[in-house]
Amino acid sequence: MESLTPHFCVDSGVIDCWCSVLNYEEQFKERGAVSRHFFDTVCVTRNMCHGGLTWEQQCEIFDTQIAFSFKNKTDGSKNLKDVDLVFFPILIAEYFYVVVFNLKKTAINILNNNRDQFTSYKADYNDGCDLLIKLFSRYLESVGHKKSHAITTAVPHIPKLKCTNMEKNIQDSGIFCMHHMEMYMGEPFSKWDCGIVGQSDTQHLLLLLRVKYASKILLHEINVHASKNMQEYEEFDVKYAPVTRKEMIKNAIMAKTERERR
Repeated sequence: MESLTPHFCVDSGVIDCWCSVLNYEEQFKERGAVSRHFFDTVCVTRNMCHGGLTWEQQCEIFDTQIAFSFKNKTDGSKNLKDVDLVFFPILIAEYFYVVVFNLKKTAINILNNNRDQFTSYKADYNDGCDLLIKLFSRYLESVGHKKSHAITTAVPHIPKLKCTNMEKNIQDSGIFCMHHMEMYMGEPFSKWDCGIVGQSDTQHLLLLLRVKYASKILLHEINVHASKNMQEYEEFDVKYAPVTRKEMIKNAIMAKTERERR
């Protein structure tokens, strides 16, 4: 959770926790709302793409992670029959992006705030996305999903998002990734407002999102340590004056920065 500290790159484990939160909250969506499922960052990794693994080894890793995502499900949801959007957060190079499979419209979209005029599928996404499409379509076929073949032949699209940065923002790519997963409901990208559109103080909004995500993950009901986390927060709030708390937080950030440099 330390990686949600301002000015640091978000750890993939934090994004995996966020996926768990989003999956849990899907059960409370309104009737008729878009159905979504979120897989972990470990489904497709840099090692799977460039680690010299065989196809059989890649399939084994992918299948294991997919099974883990459904380990507490008993409603047959693993066939994804009633799911409209499937999200895969990906960390291949030095930043995160999200691959969204729209099973309802048979489309594959890559959500990435880091995009410029030189961005292309072949140069930036080919290795990770090609492997993911092969693995996921294979999985869909194994569970008898009617869109398995269509997904195999679908052409990935890289939409130009309204929150796109012309200069790569590596340290906040994880925050954008989490926000995109939270907000995207399958609407046309020309009409999609992710909540950071046209804002003059983007960095302040990203800071607020870091605080929001840290609070929600730490205190969420699926977090077995939520009560302990709340108790420690309340004790910290009572024990130290605001000025002291601010100084302690500042020192903690400086210490983390120093560790990152080593």
